[in-house]
Amino acid sequence: MKLVDFHCHLDLYPDFEALVMESERLEIFTLAVTTTPKAWARNQMLASNTRYVRAALGLHPQLVAEHWREIDLWEKLLSETRYVGEVGLDAGPRYFSSMARQEKIFRQILRRCGRSRKQDSVDP
Repeated sequence: MKLVDFHCHLDLYPDFEALVMESERLEIFTLAVTTTPKAWARNQMLASNTRYVRAALGLHPQLVAEHWREIDLWEKLLSETRYVGEVGLDAGPRYFSSMARQEKIFRQILRRCGRSRKQDSVDP
């Protein structure tokens, strides 16, 4: 039986590298979602030579209040990945005060992903 984890924060574990290797050894298809664009490069580096682990570019809605300026980096990195994860909205009590910024960032992400997808379908 093959296992799949399409939402895993491998990079938040103390020994991220060991978990990547364990996923490979156990043949667990894993999408390692990043919480900020700055975290993506390390995730991509560790996943780049694996068969079962992929890195997804993200900007966690709970972190938008502090990391919204990284959206330019997010947009730049989008062309380097096939996977986007850990984006969206979080209207919970702790994060409701940043909803306006979350909505703005999420709309920007959706528009950018839409343009990227449209280009992929047009390009040979």
